[in-house]
Amino acid sequence: MPKYEFSELEQDIINFAAIDLWKIASSEERPVIKLEEMIDAISNFFQIEECSLMLKNKAGSFQIFVSKGVSKDAKESTFVHEGKGIVGVAVQEKKAMFVKKVGYPTLEDKNYKTENFISYPIIIKGEVKAILNLNDRIGERSFRSQDIIAIEPIIDRIKFVLKDLEKER
Repeated sequence: MPKYEFSELEQDIINFAAIDLWKIASSEERPVIKLEEMIDAISNFFQIEECSLMLKNKAGSFQIFVSKGVSKDAKESTFVHEGKGIVGVAVQEKKAMFVKKVGYPTLEDKNYKTENFISYPIIIKGEVKAILNLNDRIGERSFRSQDIIAIEPIIDRIKFVLKDLEKER
């Protein structure tokens, strides 16, 4: 059996996803409560001010379902369509987007406090069902492109709960 070497960050992510998020995902709580707890845990783990999970609605656009640090007004009024903006491009291309100080949308337009963010599509049965957004990291450290890889095991836990949510609806 091959022995794998993990960096300290990779080991922290594995432990977070395997232990902390699994406890939430496998709890007896309703799926919406689990997702709220997961977003809170992800925010704390990555030390970010804003974290949101957008779900695809019946009209085919994505709207914030659960979040931390996002105003109620923004939560209710934000709808993203495939191909529009960074989140829409992540949906269209079915791949995670690491955005670092770009011109569209400008950071000023969206009131971002930091120079970068991550939008990660959650694909179930070949279709993007949700998007995880992480932005406004607290402190000096910005996201790095490697953080996309670190998020992969977290996405698996979110998928597990989304399947339960779909059954409940």
